[in-house]
Amino acid sequence: MFNAAFWESVKLAFSSLLANKLRAFLTLIGMIVGVTAVIAVVTVIEGLNKKVAQTFMSQGSNVFSVRKMPMVITNRDDFLRFRKRKNLTQEDAEYLRDQCTECASVGWDMTTQGTVKFGNEKSEGVGIRGITSTVPEIEAVDFDLGRSFSEQEIASTRQVCIIGWDIVDNLFPGRNPVGKDLLVAGVPFTVVGVTKRLGSLFGFSRDNFVMIPITTYRKHFGTFGSVGILLQARQTETIDRAMEQARLLMRARRHTSYRDTDDGFAVETSQVFLDLYADATRNIYLVSFIVSGISLVVGGIVIMNIMLVSVTERTREIGIRKAMGARRMDVLWQFLIEAVTISALGGVLGILGGFALAYAISKFTDFPIAIQAWAAMLGVGVSSAVGIVFGVYPASRAAQLDPIEALRAE
Repeated sequence: MFNAAFWESVKLAFSSLLANKLRAFLTLIGMIVGVTAVIAVVTVIEGLNKKVAQTFMSQGSNVFSVRKMPMVITNRDDFLRFRKRKNLTQEDAEYLRDQCTECASVGWDMTTQGTVKFGNEKSEGVGIRGITSTVPEIEAVDFDLGRSFSEQEIASTRQVCIIGWDIVDNLFPGRNPVGKDLLVAGVPFTVVGVTKRLGSLFGFSRDNFVMIPITTYRKHFGTFGSVGILLQARQTETIDRAMEQARLLMRARRHTSYRDTDDGFAVETSQVFLDLYADATRNIYLVSFIVSGISLVVGGIVIMNIMLVSVTERTREIGIRKAMGARRMDVLWQFLIEAVTISALGGVLGILGGFALAYAISKFTDFPIAIQAWAAMLGVGVSSAVGIVFGVYPASRAAQLDPIEALRAE
């Protein structure tokens, strides 16, 4: 694929680097920093992308919700406006359960916060959530210990609960909590199940919760506040149709005028979180590429200067080559290949440095990482392109040297 002249030029490039190690390091450092930054950012953010997607789509791609307020609110004015909306009620949820023909399952919940105690131990700021029996199935909840609620327990307002691992770690370290009694906001409940550990996301634990039957929640915590309605479309392909049907049913139930552009409720999937996160990471990508681009330009300028120095040092060599029959294009390619080899080497070292930096970040911060082959190819490709762009001028200078004048050079 490559002729002997190509490999000879590559060999000369490495010889030049080895002969001047400090100069080689200074030549490569801009390229290494730029590529390292790109690779590290891409590796960490792609890892976060996968974790976030798995987190928010764990319910399934055919699940959506109807709530009083959107799940993502970006400004205070919208928050105040949404707060004035009419609360969703259990009757609304039951109406959708009976009328939504595109929905395979419907459940609902109500939430608050409180303190959970067991003996002398307690956990504060725990999410307390009242749910119907269909919610664990809709959300694809898995259990490490115990089970979910039975229909009989919900119908008879039994004081049973399902807890997350934060509650287990804080109140039952090293013990099986199933069958134990604890106090949820001062009310005694018996633990019947422990969900699988979910971990944390962006520093917030997803295991600090207690779930109780919705009937028991309404009995002890009241019926104030809005109900959140969870719906599962029959198929992923029909989710848009199910969401539109649920929206129209709720508008009809509330006698919303066709002139009113605000439904008075939000119909959403977890995609809203992914879209918000994608917007945030897009800005991070942009900033990292700008910073890396500056480093690559600086690295390219350094490579160009070093190649100009190399042309000056090797003027007599160039004259000898031309006197022996080398064409201008042969000399041009020789120095251009050297420039690309140097910059590509910087790219390779930057890739290794980027992956190492990403691994270190993951180890000390628990950020997930995802090694992307395209990122490595991008690093080598961009660094090689920089070598071509900034190597053309020195190579053309070398190619244009007059052989007689070059031979006279000392």
